[in-house]
Amino acid sequence: MGLKNASKKSNGGTSQLPRPLHILCDRTLQVGQFNRFFKPNLLRRSGLPHVYLLHGELAQSHGNFVRRLVIDKIQPYAASRKGQLEGPVRHIKPWIQPLDDLEDAKETLRFSIFEEVAPNYDPTEMSAKQLCLHRTLTPYPFVVIQHDFDVADWNEHFLDLIEWYLTGYWAEALSGRLPNQILIFLNFIYPNSTKPLWRRIYPSRRFGKGSFYAFLRSLTSAVDRIYPCLLFDELGHLDQLDVCHTLDVLGVHDEGGCPEWVEKLFRKKRGKVSMKDLERVLKDHYSQAITSW
Repeated sequence: MGLKNASKKSNGGTSQLPRPLHILCDRTLQVGQFNRFFKPNLLRRSGLPHVYLLHGELAQSHGNFVRRLVIDKIQPYAASRKGQLEGPVRHIKPWIQPLDDLEDAKETLRFSIFEEVAPNYDPTEMSAKQLCLHRTLTPYPFVVIQHDFDVADWNEHFLDLIEWYLTGYWAEALSGRLPNQILIFLNFIYPNSTKPLWRRIYPSRRFGKGSFYAFLRSLTSAVDRIYPCLLFDELGHLDQLDVCHTLDVLGVHDEGGCPEWVEKLFRKKRGKVSMKDLERVLKDHYSQAITSW
């Protein structure tokens, strides 16, 4: 079954991909980790927020992986359990720039979350509990909160900020049952190991991946004692066989084996293909079929 046939919808037969193809390739390992964690913890530790820690280099498309989970895993489950209501999932993406002062960073993080939810909030009432009870979120059975952090751009207070956010700020929301299921994704974005020339001339702050990963492991243990917390394996370079298998399962390649353009990409990159590399090639190759996001 080719790309056109795979993308046909039953209602009228219009040719259009039902979901963005370029975020669905590879990541079998991390999707499996999510599958083994998500539903079991909804049952075993009902009513508690979930925390997901995702880490990897800049070119590995952390945000698109979260979108993939929302589209393929979270939304179908939420709709089947709760019905449509206002739509089964609300996905918000608060962002703050790196700040040197810890208290400023805490305050700015709180404001960024409420600014994403609705403009009509009370600045004196910005607890996690009040966030969950805000009238713009209560119609949604599932709320996904995604934070993206370029870790090399933060100073030493960054670890304190993350620890406070997960073990302090959100822990205050556990005094009563929450009206919705909160899923918190923290995307920790490492600088690329292969640096462009301008970055070598103007380097960012020094970053130690080993020590930061040790922090993530310790943080996971601490947070999981409060509510479910999953530390994903690092988002790394893609596996060619996994990519080709995914394309075959999605029905976008008729001829068996691996598409020639995929093999060419892996040869060009000497096997070190990032998700950004693959997304770019897929978008170009199937530009007529992939709907823009």
